[in-house]
Amino acid sequence: MSKQFLLFLMLIFSTTCNQASSSSTSKALNEFSVDLFREIFNSNENIIISPYSIRLALTMLYGSATGKTKIAMKNALKFDENIFKFASQFSREMKMFNEIRSNENIKIANKIFTNSALRLNEKFAKRLENVFDTKIRAINTRDKKLIAEETNRWAANVTDNMIDKIMSPEDVPNDLEALLLSAIALQANWLNKFSVIATKTANFYGSENSIGNVQMMSQTNYFPYGKSDELDAEFIELPYERDSDLAMWILLPSVDSNLKKLLSKFNLNALKNVRSNARNTRINLQIPKFEFKYEITANNALENLGLKSIFDEGEFQIYTNRASSINSIKQNAYVKVDEQGTRAAAITSIIVTTRMVLPAIPVVANRPFMFMILKASTQELLFIGSYVNSS
Repeated sequence: MSKQFLLFLMLIFSTTCNQASSSSTSKALNEFSVDLFREIFNSNENIIISPYSIRLALTMLYGSATGKTKIAMKNALKFDENIFKFASQFSREMKMFNEIRSNENIKIANKIFTNSALRLNEKFAKRLENVFDTKIRAINTRDKKLIAEETNRWAANVTDNMIDKIMSPEDVPNDLEALLLSAIALQANWLNKFSVIATKTANFYGSENSIGNVQMMSQTNYFPYGKSDELDAEFIELPYERDSDLAMWILLPSVDSNLKKLLSKFNLNALKNVRSNARNTRINLQIPKFEFKYEITANNALENLGLKSIFDEGEFQIYTNRASSINSIKQNAYVKVDEQGTRAAAITSIIVTTRMVLPAIPVVANRPFMFMILKASTQELLFIGSYVNSS
């Protein structure tokens, strides 16, 4: 397996279902995760994203959506018919994660910067605070430097400096109305740690037949392991510390396949099947030690998943008697895998701006027209006439 493992490229973090989250919520989240990863995947670069963070941020914003925007979000994100039931499930998950033992240190935090000159939609604000434990900060949205400084300081604090910058003053649009942030940070130690002295320089056979050097960790131990003929891939689970609700799942395409082919076949049922059929097997495991950051503006990917209408023409009532739209949805992410375990973090930032005003339709009465004067309440015609020439 060690030679084949040099083709390793794909990581899946998983949490087992528990009483705090329903199977329907987990299924919808996982379907969204796979669909989003397919849209983002690029065989020439390392990728780490948190679909959970993106989905959570959109779920928070859903509370202010109206009209076609609300329908589009419900369908694309596969929301439960009762969004409040769905939101409360997320709330329970957040509390559960924040109560996990300190040695795993999963933390979820949410914040929104709002325009201090506008009146916040009270119902939306209460839902953010009570359901999602979101901190609301009214601020002068024209002060770009202040917004960038406070945003980056918050990011560094909630991710333990794994992500210390997500925005510069130049990234703040002139018509900013709100900035919604959702962060997740994880630190977990392996149940079976790798020996530092066993880590050696080795080849990694990447995309486009490239060959590079990596620090390859290795150990021989028992792990849940299986093969999937449907996916043409091997599966292995690396558990984190005992009694943890966390694991890393690795899917390794066969030597005759690749990640692009794997993704074309990938589905949740196949993943479920290979995991349920996995057996505790003695494995000579070799995986690279790595650390990298990834940043993406997810507008195009989300548009392809059915969320095109939330941008520019979106209808969000974050403020009283005022419509806003989404300018951009961006995520900054980080991951480090070494002999001790894993550190990972992601911050989703949604920039909300003034709703785009559609171009005015020209109506030029420069030809004969008909006109009426009427009582508006009853539409009773009081006068009716026509204008046909200028003389």
